[in-house]
Amino acid sequence: MKLVSETEGLNVIVVGSSGGIGKAFCDHLLSLDNVQRVTGLSRSDTPIEHAKFLSKQLDITDEESIISATESLEDAHLIIIATGILHDESMMPEKNLANINLANLQHAFDINAIGPALLIKHLSKKLPAKEPSLIIVLSAKVGSIGDNYLGGWYGYRASKAALNMIVKTAGIELQRFHPNHSVVSVHPGTVTTKLSNPFTANYPKEKLLEPEDSVNKLIAVIDQLGPENNGQFINWDGTKIIY
Repeated sequence: MKLVSETEGLNVIVVGSSGGIGKAFCDHLLSLDNVQRVTGLSRSDTPIEHAKFLSKQLDITDEESIISATESLEDAHLIIIATGILHDESMMPEKNLANINLANLQHAFDINAIGPALLIKHLSKKLPAKEPSLIIVLSAKVGSIGDNYLGGWYGYRASKAALNMIVKTAGIELQRFHPNHSVVSVHPGTVTTKLSNPFTANYPKEKLLEPEDSVNKLIAVIDQLGPENNGQFINWDGTKIIY
């Protein structure tokens, strides 16, 4: 079954809905006639006004905040976790071992691995027991251990690798009890968002994706996923990425 295009009354939860890719997911899904509800969860308000859209705030590093924001939500066929951090005002990706900083490593793992683990813990309770459903988690190709040929970016690479293991492990557990549930990591490509913009000056322009383009491609990929893809790491073009 094509979950996005063929599910009548499709209910979707998007975490990170105020970010570039998260908001693009919300906009795309709200344009579909078969969608019943899109709930956006984010640290800040999501600037979307639509009759089918519900916005709630949460902090993914605070489990009580996650519980408060999610416990009253309706069941969702599709849950998209579009959160992540590569840099902020006080942190940039490490170029070498000398740049490793304890606080920055902990921050990267809090946002990129621990937060999504807590989200999966609580949002998996919102998957309908007897219907096909998916949890999609945005990861990054640089989190692939087997694909690491350049080094650097220790915290981001390691936290995304940890995220992929969390996805794989959660998928195994969920399918033991609900064969129609799947948890999948996806790489959205190199997208022109705040996360990647400082690092794309020398990146080939033809390989850069706008958030809307990335989401269009990811929706097409998601629509082809089923239980057999549980725990996999999949690129925006549908190809599998090695862990």
